[in-house]
Amino acid sequence: MANQFVHGLSETVTPSMPKFESDGEFLAWAFKNLSEAIKNLNERCNKIEEGMQKIPPPGPDMIKYKIPGDADYSNLLQLFDNLFDRLDHLEDRLETSLSLNERLNTIQDRIDKLDGGLYSGDREVIS
Repeated sequence: MANQFVHGLSETVTPSMPKFESDGEFLAWAFKNLSEAIKNLNERCNKIEEGMQKIPPPGPDMIKYKIPGDADYSNLLQLFDNLFDRLDHLEDRLETSLSLNERLNTIQDRIDKLDGGLYSGDREVIS
């Protein structure tokens, strides 16, 4: 008995081989079975090639992502560009916030030193 594998499953198949009257009949039967096997292999190869053509080539276009707010899907290169642009923007805002915070702290320190009086630019008390 021979095992035939189909999609990872095995089942037992008993090949049927008829009795032949002559060598010519045997050869005709053998060539017929070989040609059917070759046709089946050809069909399977064609299906594999069709499936392989659906796979995108390696590169940034293999994965698509729709960035929120965009109408179109972006590939990985565009997605990373978008992410790094956003990160740069956030870092710029953070630096601006930190410098504003330092200025506000400086102003707060100056106000705390005033002791309730108003000073002109050259530290004279104005009543």
